[in-house]
Amino acid sequence: MSNNCDETKCNGDCASCGGEGVTVTLTLDDDSTVECAIVGIFDAGSKEYIALLPLDENGQNEDGEVYLYRYTVDASGQPKLDNIESDEEYEIAMKELEKTYSPGEIESRIYQKWLDKKYFHADAEEGKRKGKKPFTIVMPPPNVTGQLHMGHALDNTMQDILIRYKRMQGYEALWQPGTDHAAIATEVKVTNKLKEEGIDKHDLGREGFLKEAWKWKEEYESRIISQMYKMGVSADWDRMRFTMDEGCSKAVKEVFIRLYKKGYIYKGSRIINW
Repeated sequence: MSNNCDETKCNGDCASCGGEGVTVTLTLDDDSTVECAIVGIFDAGSKEYIALLPLDENGQNEDGEVYLYRYTVDASGQPKLDNIESDEEYEIAMKELEKTYSPGEIESRIYQKWLDKKYFHADAEEGKRKGKKPFTIVMPPPNVTGQLHMGHALDNTMQDILIRYKRMQGYEALWQPGTDHAAIATEVKVTNKLKEEGIDKHDLGREGFLKEAWKWKEEYESRIISQMYKMGVSADWDRMRFTMDEGCSKAVKEVFIRLYKKGYIYKGSRIINW
């Protein structure tokens, strides 16, 4: 089976990207070839299977015939198809093949494979050894004041297009993900939440209020990350940061001190946003 996928970094393993929509050239037992579209790669029992739609010269599948094979990857990383040995095995596999497209199950499975194989991870040192140029996008960190909206979806889509394009061009491409504390706005959100529960933040004291703020952060940060997963965001999640992480806070403090010593930061009567 030869792969006609347009993904320039394809490793030959169709299961690594899910395969859906990719066309392959299949060599049959009589040495004839047929163009096929991958319907899906799925598990049934302890084995993995691939479903293919044979296409005519017009790229159509008029009779709805489906080719079903066992799917494995050999030691060199190339896909290997084997015939199913019995009618019973064929029936078990066919029961697992969905009649309709189920994005909730399929997309989450494919995305998890991307994460497990670390396709989004950037390694500057390895890139340097391979002669790759670095390319970086720092994700504007969404505020943990709530969940993502359509504006975030558009912004992340544009960044995702760029970072994937650069990977395909051979760059060691890093998309740095993170979230922002949005201190004052988050304080307002937490205060309003406490009011709805009949609690005055002043009664909690500083430590009590901070505890509630961190609980809010954990809830909404996890929701935001889950939304990004659903969008298929190809960020390097191994580098995930929050703007109040120790390293980030130390870096901000260091920069502000340097700028102050250079005279770029000073006190003055100025109109501000808050």
